[in-house]
Amino acid sequence: ILPAGEDTEPIEIEPFEVPSIQTAPPIEEIVDVKPQPKKENKFEIRQLKVTAYCPCKICCDKCADGFVANGKRAIYPMIAAPKEYKFGTKMSVPGYNKGLPVKVTDRGGAITGNHIDILFNTHEEAKQWGVKNLSVKIYKEEK
Repeated sequence: ILPAGEDTEPIEIEPFEVPSIQTAPPIEEIVDVKPQPKKENKFEIRQLKVTAYCPCKICCDKCADGFVANGKRAIYPMIAAPKEYKFGTKMSVPGYNKGLPVKVTDRGGAITGNHIDILFNTHEEAKQWGVKNLSVKIYKEEK
């Protein structure tokens, strides 16, 4: 019975059963779960000559149609590399694209050996880059 307020009558509440709570069975064995090591990107570092280009006629001559060797539009960031690097190979070039990996999507007649060419949006940006010899991270293909 609940007490009544000034203007109310007391009411009676019928008793009810509280449902039981199920608990998990006790743990019989403690298993040591070790955290999995982080999957590290595997890469090698190579000293490469890094030049720059843009999609203009001065840089690309007769190939200045706005498309690159893999058929996609020439849009920053992208890398032209020798055929030894498959399309899609990722590279990190210090000072380019904030050092984040960029895919190889282009080729070039003068791009052979230890030489890559990085794309900029304008001819002025490409000229400012000039020619640099850099330690470039080349990420190995994940299997």
